[in-house]
Amino acid sequence: MIVQIDHIMPNLAAVLAEMGPGGVAANRLTLITGPSRTADIEKRIVLGVHGPKSLHVIVVWPRDD
Repeated sequence: MIVQIDHIMPNLAAVLAEMGPGGVAANRLTLITGPSRTADIEKRIVLGVHGPKSLHVIVVWPRDD
């Protein structure tokens, strides 16, 4: 995933405030907080069962030309 630095928000409250109630109601949101995890009956934590085990992000800063 490649993300422009100006699209990164400090927290969920800032994202929701930027979108406003109409934007939240009109869009489907996917929040990626980290790898999926689950525990079986023996209480062993397993990562990446329902999704990726990791997410790699490239952050792009604007060039100062």
